Amino acid sequence: MEKIEHTFSWGALIRIVIMGVLVILCWKTLSILPIILVALVLTAAFYPIVKKVQKKTRMPLIVCISLIVIIPIIPFILLGFIYIPRIVLEIPNILNSLNSIISHSSFFSPFLGNFNLINYIQSHLDYANTTVNIALIIFSSISTVILTFFLMYDFDRLLELFLHIVPTKEKGQIKELFEEIVLVTGKYIRGNFLISVICGVIVFVGLSLLKVPFA
Repeated sequence: MEKIEHTFSWGALIRIVIMGVLVILCWKTLSILPIILVALVLTAAFYPIVKKVQKKTRMPLIVCISLIVIIPIIPFILLGFIYIPRIVLEIPNILNSLNSIISHSSFFSPFLGNFNLINYIQSHLDYANTTVNIALIIFSSISTVILTFFLMYDFDRLLELFLHIVPTKEKGQIKELFEEIVLVTGKYIRGNFLISVICGVIVFVGLSLLKVPFA
């Protein structure tokens, strides 16, 4: 029986290590993939507006991006500071109302019996995890805004970098297709955003005029 010798290969070992590192990096980046996708969508939505503003005002690109990105966020920040404390104060009343509805409802009583919503939430609520999740949401939101800012700032350079890997004959068609996708996606996102704002304002004003509790 012939004895087969296996020679040690540093090249193969290095390739295995590199592949392992790449797998770990890909696995780790899955957590930030939603942030990247949201930033890309926001870039597609706001970049055409940034270019129009820059063309008409001739202001620096960084100033235009700051105005377009920051101005829509300011009302939400103000609304958050105004209404979040009120919502937090109203949560106990909302829970008491829901608990009363459940306990006195003929539909829920046979199924839930002596179920107490407030006790259930208190026993299952992990304040540490809740605080961590809130902090992660805030961090993700800030990261998304920053990433969107830099994607818009380097949009043309990133597009040119992408087109470098495309065959020369197809560059024109790919660029036109990409710009059309950005334009259509931007219009769709801006339209939905405007509809959401209008609906939110109408519902809020209507419920406030009707004096609906917890409106």
